[in-house]
Amino acid sequence: MSEGSAAAALSQLDRNDAELAARLRVRNLEFEDLARLPEADRKTFLRNVAASTLLHALKGSDGRVLDALTAAMSRTAAQRMRVDLDTLGPVPVTAIQAAQEAVGEHLRRLAAEGAIQFPEEEAA
Repeated sequence: MSEGSAAAALSQLDRNDAELAARLRVRNLEFEDLARLPEADRKTFLRNVAASTLLHALKGSDGRVLDALTAAMSRTAAQRMRVDLDTLGPVPVTAIQAAQEAVGEHLRRLAAEGAIQFPEEEAA
């Protein structure tokens, strides 16, 4: 299913069963979804994930997630994260994928607990 079709289906589901639509959104959260989190929720996420896991996950990202996360940090913490990422060295693709999946699991858990909310869930 294309991303547009999935969004349309979730929109229709919102009208018929908002609770089910919200549960489906939570189940589909992935590492890249961190960039969509509001700043307060990014801070909550950062308090709940291991730094080493996050660094390994970020090693394989396109930079949007890193920019979004560092925007939610103090300047010193953001600089430290960027330096740590630069000095991490090569990371096997399998380790990056495992770390990104672990981050996705953290996102799904926090969203299911109601500790974080994505913008479209607030409107639902």
